Amino acid sequence: MGVSEGFKSGGFNGLGATAVEATTLFDPEKAWNYEIGAKTSIADDRVQLNVSAFRLDFTDLQLRDRKLTIPGDESSAIVNIINAAKARIKGVEAEFIVAPVEGLRLSGFLATLDAEIVGVVPGSTTIIGTVLPRSPKTTIGLSGNYQFPVGNAGDLSLRADYRHVTKQFYDINEPPASLEPGYGLLDLRLGFDSANGPWGLSGWCKNVTDKEYRSHVQQISAGRAGVTQVGDPRQCGVTVNVRM
Repeated sequence: MGVSEGFKSGGFNGLGATAVEATTLFDPEKAWNYEIGAKTSIADDRVQLNVSAFRLDFTDLQLRDRKLTIPGDESSAIVNIINAAKARIKGVEAEFIVAPVEGLRLSGFLATLDAEIVGVVPGSTTIIGTVLPRSPKTTIGLSGNYQFPVGNAGDLSLRADYRHVTKQFYDINEPPASLEPGYGLLDLRLGFDSANGPWGLSGWCKNVTDKEYRSHVQQISAGRAGVTQVGDPRQCGVTVNVRM
């Protein structure tokens, strides 16, 4: 169990629709975090289960605010940081680790999230009940690693990691262009560690299925379009490690 407080400092915006906006501070963002959890292990530590629940209460939440300095002219849009709302984030995280046989390790996690606006600052256009950006309701991860000796030469290891997130918005106002559907990413790795020298060799592939997804969206044109940062495509390579 734990209780903690944190904050993000305030500051000035580099741009402003008016001189008053450009010289007006946005306030610090503050948060209280409450967490409770448990860790268990059974079968001579071959099975571990960790569970935790948490809650974050934000005040003066800092959000990106897009506005037109010239009404009706999309090219005049600027983005500033404003104190928009109070927010609450609640969630549960569960993790398991299993070692059923020698050299094999299986693990996974499940995280659920409920993140929404629960109050607004006067003058803010943010709506109570709106889901916070980058807050998928569910995230799932699975991993498997198997390591075994190859004669007296060294150890060979095989590893697979999979992560899936459900849909999420990248903008607080939830325009269609900022909606990212759920997606999953698979990474694979084959490695060898020499028993006769301080070196290792591994071949790996990230995003094996070459899944297309967006890692960031900056809204333009009143939410009908956005400047997109695309997630990394399939990447494969070889890594040589030397232990000093």
